[in-house]
Amino acid sequence: MRSGGKAKPAGTKGRRKKGTGLSAADHGPLGRSPGLEAIEARSRLGLALSGRLRESDVTVAWKLAAAEHHPDRGGRHDTMQAVNGARDVLLGRGLN
Repeated sequence: MRSGGKAKPAGTKGRRKKGTGLSAADHGPLGRSPGLEAIEARSRLGLALSGRLRESDVTVAWKLAAAEHHPDRGGRHDTMQAVNGARDVLLGRGLN
């Protein structure tokens, strides 16, 4: 062993752990690899199912969907609730 170096456990032979290469933020609703709930929310708003999103992307998509599905404009109440819920999931607004 070299001086000042760390001893490797037996049997590792310099192998490194393989990670996904994604940070914790990448797994969030606006990240590159969102979870199932975020994918469903993205689908509801007509957004890309993977890849990074900005808050402004979500807001614009929500406004378009709200204009189409708002009950005052002939839309259904339950559909509007689903659209609002999708926005809340993606922007991290919840019933904490």
